[in-house]
Amino acid sequence: ETDKNILAKYIPEQKITASPINIAVCNSNIPFKPCNEFAFVGSGNHFPNNDALHWFCLEILPLVKQQLPNFKLYVTGKWREQDRQTITKKNPEIEFVGYIDNLAQFLNGKISIVPLRIGSGLRVKILEAIDAMSPFVTTSKGVEGLDFRHQVECLIADDATLFANNLIHLIQDKKLQENIAIRAKQQNEKLYN
Repeated sequence: ETDKNILAKYIPEQKITASPINIAVCNSNIPFKPCNEFAFVGSGNHFPNNDALHWFCLEILPLVKQQLPNFKLYVTGKWREQDRQTITKKNPEIEFVGYIDNLAQFLNGKISIVPLRIGSGLRVKILEAIDAMSPFVTTSKGVEGLDFRHQVECLIADDATLFANNLIHLIQDKKLQENIAIRAKQQNEKLYN
């Protein structure tokens, strides 16, 4: 519906159809686990993910490193070997883990980062984070079309400094992690089926 509303400014609305998306979310009922690490879900062959991770590494990660010298960021999905080598050479705290069989278990105990700046459609990675009780930090573009609010169900920042500050604050505040994860799960169950 969000994309339909944007397109309606340029195309007659009667020529646009929004179709629902079916997502297999297992509703795992995983309990919240305090987070000490970060995770990025997505494959590098999807340009918005590639842009998001590179922006994160170039502009956000240096700010995080200044205040959190010891942390780990796991990146899932398929990435070109050249991208993996370039990123990990400069950022040894990043580990590319490839395909994850049980994403809910993997994300539990990690803060999900969704630094998307471009793209459209539904961010399934956010729904997967919510199912895993993984609190998430994202951009306005990341939650576009989803009804999750800053400092209620997630933390939102479009600026590199604010994004970094949100990550640092969230990893240091276990109670905030838990509150956001619980409220996101409640909001998700209330709004979507």
